[in-house]
Amino acid sequence: MNDFFQKGWDSQNIEDNYWSILGFASEQDFKTASIRKLKRLQNIGFNFNSNLLDVGCGTGTIPYSIFNDMKGKYYGCDISEKGVEYCMRKYQKDNFTFFVNEQTNIGIIDGTQFDFICFYSVFTHCYEDEIIAILKQCKGYLKPDGKIMADFFIGKYDGDNRYISGLSQESFDKIIQESGLELQILSNKPFQDNIQRILTTLSL
Repeated sequence: MNDFFQKGWDSQNIEDNYWSILGFASEQDFKTASIRKLKRLQNIGFNFNSNLLDVGCGTGTIPYSIFNDMKGKYYGCDISEKGVEYCMRKYQKDNFTFFVNEQTNIGIIDGTQFDFICFYSVFTHCYEDEIIAILKQCKGYLKPDGKIMADFFIGKYDGDNRYISGLSQESFDKIIQESGLELQILSNKPFQDNIQRILTTLSL
């Protein structure tokens, strides 16, 4: 894990405030976001029999809403060992698997293929080459009719800052082209001055 993310995780007591490391002001905000993210997945076809890979699972925003009903396989991974260990303690179920991944290597080795792969607030903190590497890997994890859901920051951002990794339109177009995936834009909303946050699906 690079220093930016390490400092963030080290600064938080996730046993008492598991929501704050993910940028939520309160536990209720965490729960509201969890329900909203589940609905977004359901809008593109997810159901509780689906196999889901949740990259950047953090402290379990997605598991919170699906845990009781999930029948398919759920895999959650994060570059934070601290976050993964928390999820392993809180969401114990035979069809739930958590593991630590590397910055540009998800590393699934058991052959599981997924109906859906989600990257919520992951690529918004990654650089162009990292995103391309990860998406190329995901092609091998998707079922033929599977979908990736991911959000991106698009626009001019001055500085080298993991907190807001804004991509130029040219860079975003290159990512899509080199990944070899089909793009659909679901929403495009202002985030900050000169920065748009877009929610997308990507498919084979």
